[in-house]
Amino acid sequence: MNQKNKKSEIINSTIRVIAKHGFAASPVSLIAKEADISVGLIYKYFPSKESLIFGIYKEILSDIDLILDQKYSKNKPLKRQLKRRWIGIFNYLCDNPSKAKFLQEFDSSVYISTIKNDICDFCSFTDLIEKSSVKSQLKDLDGKLILNFFKSTILTGFTQVQMEEQLDRKTIENGMFSMFWDGVRLESS
Repeated sequence: MNQKNKKSEIINSTIRVIAKHGFAASPVSLIAKEADISVGLIYKYFPSKESLIFGIYKEILSDIDLILDQKYSKNKPLKRQLKRRWIGIFNYLCDNPSKAKFLQEFDSSVYISTIKNDICDFCSFTDLIEKSSVKSQLKDLDGKLILNFFKSTILTGFTQVQMEEQLDRKTIENGMFSMFWDGVRLESS
């Protein structure tokens, strides 16, 4: 296995282990066992478990930023622009359930407070909702609150897809996006 493949396997194994066991119950030794490598090899690529976790978080955010940055027509109504982004991220997480579970774990961990000042997650979303033409269509809410609501409806929708046997993915998708949109739009929008 070459160096790029080893590093990739460490990352993928870490995502799987943390998705299954959570951060606290995922020692580096368990990650190494999952990746079928030595603990020392993990430390060759990542100086600490925290740097490994932060690296994975940044990598997932990079994937999400690619979805958010897709060229959506600025001439389309705001609801349609937001829905395309919401669905793109929702589908990415549903198609990558271990990464979605990693994000859920990260967002409810102590790691979130140490990294939030270092990176901008969902930057292009924040940039979009801060535009004056967009702000006039939304309730007078702090941009971070809108962003957190956007993210939480996506993650809740993902959780519903994982658990629900009676509702299909499209029904959950439409219902959760509607909850987000109805929660942030001005009544006249």
